[in-house]
Amino acid sequence: MTDWEGWLSAHPGHVNRWNGYAGECEEIVLAVLDRFRGDFEGTPGIERISHGVYHNGDWVIHVEHRFVFDPCSVPETFMGVQVRRTATDLPREFQVGPGECYAWAPEHYAAFVERAAGEIRSVLGRPGMSVEEILDYLSPSPTFGEWVETCAEWRREGTIPACGCFSGGG
Repeated sequence: MTDWEGWLSAHPGHVNRWNGYAGECEEIVLAVLDRFRGDFEGTPGIERISHGVYHNGDWVIHVEHRFVFDPCSVPETFMGVQVRRTATDLPREFQVGPGECYAWAPEHYAAFVERAAGEIRSVLGRPGMSVEEILDYLSPSPTFGEWVETCAEWRREGTIPACGCFSGGG
């Protein structure tokens, strides 16, 4: 199925497996991208929407956004095309040199929230958010506590380097 009408009639769970490296079905991806832009341009925090080819050759929609961004505001797939997100303004707490520390370590989230809680509340339009709610909101896991435990496990396994002690980690 390579035509636009055929793609639109595909079942909702279908994810493209076209060879992006070869440019296969790019005209469909561009049509999907236009629809995505129509639905999501103007979403708070989104700075740029484009398309490209991911490491495995699959087409993706690429969303560049501010670090403090509601990840639920864009889907993981759209009309069968994966959506990949990238923050454009990595806070200084996450900027580490190679081999120094895991950039996404819980310590970095905690330090960022400690420094910028007021700004984060303002950006999100939620002045009453507690520090715990902000940490949960920013966490790669469903909760910050789960992220702490995930990182602690990775540290024990040697998957990521330790970078100081954090409750639950180390």
